[in-house]
Amino acid sequence: MKKIVIIISMLMLLPLMAVRHLQSALLTDINGVHIDLGDEGYVTGGGLSLLWDMPRYFDNERVYFYINSTFAFNVEKRDKPAETVRSYYPVSAGIEYRHHVTTMPLYITGSAGAGASYFRKEGPAYTGMFMDPSKTQIDSEFGPYCDIMLGVNFVLSQNTAFFARGGYQKSFYNDDLIESPSGMQFNLGFRIPISGNFKNLD
Repeated sequence: MKKIVIIISMLMLLPLMAVRHLQSALLTDINGVHIDLGDEGYVTGGGLSLLWDMPRYFDNERVYFYINSTFAFNVEKRDKPAETVRSYYPVSAGIEYRHHVTTMPLYITGSAGAGASYFRKEGPAYTGMFMDPSKTQIDSEFGPYCDIMLGVNFVLSQNTAFFARGGYQKSFYNDDLIESPSGMQFNLGFRIPISGNFKNLD
C-alpha cells in the first residue's frame, strides 16, 4: 500500500514540474465518486485529478491531458460477524475532450484513460461454507485499469467550474478469489485552476 501511495504522489507531481516548461494551464478536479464493482458490490469515496493543456506542442483548447487518482471503499454488514471491508484505488492517465454546446459556459466532455488499480477485501475467514469470524481473510490484487466517461462541465466563474460525469470502468485481475471489478462510475465535483483561469472557455 505504501508503494502505491508513493507511485501516485510521483505521478501527480509530474504535471506540476512540467507546467512552466510547457507554458500550459494547470487545473485540478476534486470530486466525490460512486463505483459499481460488479460482483464485489460498490464503493464510494473521492478523487483528485490534475489536468493540463500543451499549447507549445498541441495547440487545441478543446483537449486536456490528465492524471487521476481515486480512493473509494465500502463496509458491508458493519459491526456484524460477517463485516467485510472493500477498498479500491484506481490511478489512470488519459485525454479529455470538451465541446461548447450553448452560448452559456456549458460544455459536454468525453474522456478515456488507462492505468492500474489496487483492490483489497478484508473479512471473516471461511472453511468451506462455514464462516469463522475469529479469523480474518485478506485478499488483494493489483492489475491494469481503464475507463471511459461522458459528462457536463459548467463554468461558474473564472476560478471555479462544476462538473458531473458518468461512465464505465474495468480492472483486469488474475486472482480466482477476486472478481475483476467492472461497472458504472459516477463523479460529481469542482474544477479549480492552479495556474491561469477559465478565460479561454468564455
